[in-house]
Amino acid sequence: MKRALRWLAILVAIGVAFAGGMWFYKQVQIDKCLDRGGAWQDELSACQGAKLDQ
Repeated sequence: MKRALRWLAILVAIGVAFAGGMWFYKQVQIDKCLDRGGAWQDELSACQGAKLDQ
C-alpha cells in the first residue's frame, strides 16, 4: 500500500509541476506581449498589435 501511495504522490507532483510550468510559460508570453506594446487576447491566447523587435 505504501508503494502505491508513493507512486500516486510522484504522479501528482509531476502533474502539478507540468501545470505550473505551462501557467508560468503563458504568463511570460503575456508579459512579453505587453512589454512590446501589444494587447493579449485571452480567447485566442495570442498577442495582437505588438511591435516586432528588429
